[in-house]
Amino acid sequence: MTRYAALAVWLTCVTAASAAAEAPEEAPLIPPDAVVEVVSTGDYRFTEGPALAPDGSIYFSDIPNNSIHRYDPDTGETTLFTDDSGGANGLMIVQLSEDEARLFACEGRRRAVATYRLSDPESREVFVDRYDGKRLNSPNDLTMMYPIVLFTDPRYGKQDDRELEAEHVFILPPSPRGEQRIIPLAADFQKPNGIVHCPSSWRLFIADNKAKTVAVVPFGYRPDPVMEELPAPEVFANLADLGGPDGMTVDHAGRLYVAIFGQGILILSPDGDRLGFIETGPQTTNCVFGADGQTLYVTAEKSLKRVVLNTGAPAVDD
Repeated sequence: MTRYAALAVWLTCVTAASAAAEAPEEAPLIPPDAVVEVVSTGDYRFTEGPALAPDGSIYFSDIPNNSIHRYDPDTGETTLFTDDSGGANGLMIVQLSEDEARLFACEGRRRAVATYRLSDPESREVFVDRYDGKRLNSPNDLTMMYPIVLFTDPRYGKQDDRELEAEHVFILPPSPRGEQRIIPLAADFQKPNGIVHCPSSWRLFIADNKAKTVAVVPFGYRPDPVMEELPAPEVFANLADLGGPDGMTVDHAGRLYVAIFGQGILILSPDGDRLGFIETGPQTTNCVFGADGQTLYVTAEKSLKRVVLNTGAPAVDD
């Protein structure tokens, strides 16, 4: 079985399990007694990019400190994965086979997307660092819509060494000949930031931090891996009254969780209706669900936090 085939089986199982579950109607999504708990803190300066690993641990980045960390919910301990992350921001972990998982990292400082074998922090390889012969701006966040990898490439801060005029969302479809292709999504984004896809609906969500909107690319079907471009994005949610959206995640029912920088997590229904808001404090940047599908991990206030919600996610066997 190829790595992409193994990933297809894994994603299909996840999607099937998600579709079979329904949230209890009598339980509010945000419990009245919900507590936002700090689970990892230290000398972090700007936490970002939480990602769920196959073993249930949560990896997250600390951009200024050039590091990636691993939090273990079973022991409550946090360990260092690498202190040479290239200014990593968004992270994604993909189980490619029973024996191999890969960590993808958006390295803003190195202006590349890199991968590591999760078992070996010294195994860094460049996944992509150029488009049309020019260096990327500063990869920010990424997602996978099997077998396509997508990432955002805005440019914050200094502009003096910039080589690309536009700030794109890039698509990396696989090539049968092994030749890497990189295709820009045909859209005029101002500051594309967070990106996530919903496995149960095959919709892609993109947060534009400057425009203060979340865009959606509707599929309604599994995308063709050889396609040259995606359908045109549509505005899913206008968040001008709240501020700029940052990282995002989805739950099993297709609800979208949007980090509003400096405030908290906004919850949107699959139709874009506002369902609730979780205050998580300054520097709220990103979020991801743990293995149980109900514990939301949030990078905020120079730490990693979590809160347990009533998502109705299916139980996870021990």
